[in-house]
Amino acid sequence: MRIQNYLLEVNPLKSKVKTIAITLSSFATVLNTSQSASAQLNIGEHNIQPGLENNYLQYQLSGRDVTQMRGIAGCNVGFGVACNKAGAVFQKLVESNGGPGYEQLLMQAAGGEENYQNFASFYGNNPNLTQIPYASFWQNDNPNIVDGYRYVLGTSVNQTPQEGLGQVTKNFYWAPQGSGNSLDPRNGLLDLKYSYGRLLLEEVAKIPDIQQQIQSLGLTPELTKFYSDNFRVRCVH
Repeated sequence: MRIQNYLLEVNPLKSKVKTIAITLSSFATVLNTSQSASAQLNIGEHNIQPGLENNYLQYQLSGRDVTQMRGIAGCNVGFGVACNKAGAVFQKLVESNGGPGYEQLLMQAAGGEENYQNFASFYGNNPNLTQIPYASFWQNDNPNIVDGYRYVLGTSVNQTPQEGLGQVTKNFYWAPQGSGNSLDPRNGLLDLKYSYGRLLLEEVAKIPDIQQQIQSLGLTPELTKFYSDNFRVRCVH
């Protein structure tokens, strides 16, 4: 399988069986939002999208200038860190077509529940680890982005390779960052994100009329146009 246009932010892997080509013209990942939805976040309790209240609190506790905070001012689809992100749309379509739910897909991406628990132990069994597939690593972990992984987890992670972490991520469905015994925790998080994203795209590729289904979601005209115009799934046998 080849995932083009840096969809998962890494060099793609190849397959002799099928090619899935995805195009998103803004941020190069299925787990990102539209560019227009990433405008300056208005500060105030009525302008923090549902599910990101804790991120906002973590941002304040970090001491950063809230006037520099960036995020999504609304939420048409998804919840919390998934608000308005393409992955939330695709996950919804997968489920509506009888495919696996988010938790099921995440556990599969993580190599099963036992392997996920082994992975979580490297992050202090942080309960918010399940949100990492939709957390932002954008602009070299720009600390002004409120849905960044540091605010999801409530802490930054060590970038020193940890012995044994690579052995755990090697059991993921896909682990492009890790190949040895040791792996730094940030890349471990990215492996989880990429593994889920790859699985999600494979499920989306099974939907024959994806464009028509996006049109039928009842999203705003702007978001419908974004997802319809900038997303193409093409299976080549």
